[in-house]
Amino acid sequence: MKRLTKNLITPNWMRILLISTLFAFHAGEAAADRAYPFHDSYCLQNNGYTICYATQGVFQQVTTPSRNTSYMGNGTSSYTEIDPNGNIIYQDTLRYHTEGLNMQDVMAEYGQQFKTTLVTGNTTCTISYAFHFANGTVQFERNNFCT
Repeated sequence: MKRLTKNLITPNWMRILLISTLFAFHAGEAAADRAYPFHDSYCLQNNGYTICYATQGVFQQVTTPSRNTSYMGNGTSSYTEIDPNGNIIYQDTLRYHTEGLNMQDVMAEYGQQFKTTLVTGNTTCTISYAFHFANGTVQFERNNFCT
């Protein structure tokens, strides 16, 4: 089994970690309180292999007149590689949640959780991560790899 592009593409969980962190820093910039849904999917062909990616979720925020902004995001992403015979040779699925509170444009609280499951052949690996920051300090950071 030949791994094609997964080594060249940032893993889903790293993309989501980056996106959810950016949400935290830009939460106070939107003009109105609203939800921002997003979704995208595509498949590519490469030397007879099919590579598919899909993501969907929603980011919500509420800003008070005193410039306090609370925000929350939830979503799912998946990545699949299929060989020329139609066999799935690699697959991962990521579920994530991020939330926070900016008080007068200063981050007061931020948390995120994600769980991803990787499947290669007969091997399944589940990775989970949780982080919470409040009152200027990290309250906890937990991770489990390949449980």
